[in-house]
Parts: sequence; structure tokens; C-alpha cells
Amino acid sequence: MGHQGIERTTSLVRDCFYWLFMQKEIEDYVMRTCVCLKTKKPCHEIRAPLTNIVTQPFELVPVDFLHLDKCKGGYEYVLVIVDHFMRFAQSYATTNKSGKTAADKNFNDYALKFGFPQRIHCDQGGEFENQLFAQLQKYCGVTGSRTSPHHPQGNGQGERFNRTLIQMLKTLTEKQKGNWKDSLNKLVYAYNATKSGVTGFSPFYLLYGRSPRLPVDMLFSSSPNTDQGHIDHQSCMQRWRQGMKDMRSLRRMWLKLLFGVRNCMTGR
Repeated sequence: MGHQGIERTTSLVRDCFYWLFMQKEIEDYVMRTCVCLKTKKPCHEIRAPLTNIVTQPFELVPVDFLHLDKCKGGYEYVLVIVDHFMRFAQSYATTNKSGKTAADKNFNDYALKFGFPQRIHCDQGGEFENQLFAQLQKYCGVTGSRTSPHHPQGNGQGERFNRTLIQMLKTLTEKQKGNWKDSLNKLVYAYNATKSGVTGFSPFYLLYGRSPRLPVDMLFSSSPNTDQGHIDHQSCMQRWRQGMKDMRSLRRMWLKLLFGVRNCMTGR
């Protein structure tokens, strides 16, 4: 769901299947079927050197409001929250973007589910620049940072996901677009379940240390290997912790290599 392009689709299929000429067939199918590709704008080449500014999950969480066409129920805004390290995204449909709504979604919906982040990064909109939001940050031990005025590039991760989410919403049928709120969580789940070309892992995997179960897994009765004998909670935790440590180390190595290649290309 969401028509995420050739690379992400291939990565998702490769996790479960393999057949001859798989890459070519996926490319042909995506280019022939996904008309939404024609609406996608080419990414502008980045000139500034790329650096990694975070080292762990929930260290930096950009937030932003996205304005869409009003759908059933009066919903016309989406509060987008993206973890900078994992690229893990959450989106909340709202009827307005008041300071109370922004605070409620950030602290009552997001933080109580995933924990309080170290730093929230946002623009200087009134929904974030108010006494209520500042007091909640203070009481919860959350640092705030902001972008420069009229400079959305200062929230690059949030703006990039906004663009991705808009493209995914365009893949909905006309009937679904009239009530896009019902499809929002499904689209965000599809994004989180797909491997990122930047981190080398899916956001879901970086957060939970395992791949998500998808409809295709149930269709083909695919399930993780559970024939490992009895494992107590302590052993399970030690194994999970080591796996997460190794995975995050690989992520840092991947980013270092990726940024090095991109900086060489943009420095020409």
C-alpha cells in the first residue's frame, strides 16, 4: 500500500520471495501499474555536506503539521512526528492545529506510547510556540529546538516524510481520498515496514528489533522460527539487547559510508 517505488517494493518482496528475473518483473510492474510515479517530482541534488546528528532512538524527534483537504469528520490536518535516528513515523489526524491539540497529541498520544524524547524539533508556528507546550516540555524534561523562520529545510526529516506521505495519499482511490483519515494509519504502517535506503533497515525493525508481520506472511503461512527451546526472560532480553546493539552499529557504518559517497558526488 502506498506505491513506494521500485527500490522499496523490491526490498519488501525480497524479504519473503525469490524468483528468476524478479528485479525486472518488479520494475516493469511498478512502472506500468503505479501511475502515481508520474506525479512525483525529482529530488533536487543536495550540495551541502551530509553529517549524522543523532546517535540513538528518540534523541531528536521533528514534529510538523501537514494541511490536507478536509475529509469526513472535519479532519484537515495531520500532526507528523518522525524519529530522526530510526525514521520511525507516526501521524495523527486532527480538526485543527491549535496549541492544545499539538500538546495533546505529542504528550498524551505519542510520548505515553513510545516514551518522552530528548528533544523535540519544530518550526516557529503558534501551535508549538506557546506557554502550554513550553511548560509540558519543561515538566517532562524535554528540550525544544526550532527552525529558522521561513526555512523549512531546517526540519528536513519532517519535511521529507511530509512529501512521502502526500505521495502515498495520492495513490488512494477517489472514494478513499474523501475519507483519507481511515487510510492514514495503514499508509504510515506501510512506510514503517519498508526498508529505508538511508538506514539500511525498516523503521519498524530499528524500533522493535524484528520485522513486522504483513498480510503476505499470513497468506503464505510464513512465521518466524520459534523452535529454539525454552528461553527465560533474562536470556531473551540479553539476546535482544545484543541484536539491537549490533544492528545500530551496522546502521552507523551504513550511514557513514552513504554520507561519504554522497558528499563525494555533491562535491564535484
